[in-house]
Amino acid sequence: MIRIAVVEDSKSDTSLFKEYVSKYQTENNSVFDVHYFNSGVSFLEEYKAEFDIIFMDIDLPEMNGLDVSAKLRERDSEVVLIFLTNLAKYAIKGYSVNAFDFVAKPITYYSFSTMLKRAINKCGYKIRNDITINNSGSIVKINVDEIAYIEVYNHQLVYHTDKGDYPQWGSLSSIEEEYIGYGFSKGNSSQLINLRRVSSISGSQVTLDNNKVIYLSRSQKKDFALRFTEFIAGDGK
Repeated sequence: MIRIAVVEDSKSDTSLFKEYVSKYQTENNSVFDVHYFNSGVSFLEEYKAEFDIIFMDIDLPEMNGLDVSAKLRERDSEVVLIFLTNLAKYAIKGYSVNAFDFVAKPITYYSFSTMLKRAINKCGYKIRNDITINNSGSIVKINVDEIAYIEVYNHQLVYHTDKGDYPQWGSLSSIEEEYIGYGFSKGNSSQLINLRRVSSISGSQVTLDNNKVIYLSRSQKKDFALRFTEFIAGDGK
């Protein structure tokens, strides 16, 4: 089980965080052991090196998050540390305490879930995400890791998987946000690419691990390269 600590003094932000954690667990069929602390001082007093991920607010009373993190690193050099802040200019200082990244306030579910997935990958956990495809009246269950890419063809979504191709009615826009959370990125107006299946990128050409070549559109080229770089930095698999 993944153990998470949240150090946050704002009651409203803590409440929102609890809501997001609950939603994430439901969507991903996951169970986390989450502990909440309303100050850095109480966090340090009770801290044991047993957490996998720590979300740390920078603007804390008594001792700010950066100072708390410096003390934390004296005890635990491995835990994945993520800053929560509405002062993004201070987040860069997180490099001094080996912070993994930061989430800007006000926190959205998309930014939270995306960061949590990356942090879980960084920890080395393998979370199984199964989805169902309504293929010609039959329900097919498949893991997202087995999907190389998804494309729109003849007004249908076609899931190109290791087990074959599965079409179902739908639009790319209706699934885009969900699958970006799973580690996919839009390559062009008709295709979503599984970043963990990318073998190489050369200019506008993306080669997948099954030797399929997909060409990026000019408008998506920069964003795709950025998402892929961020995914690799998070040790995505």
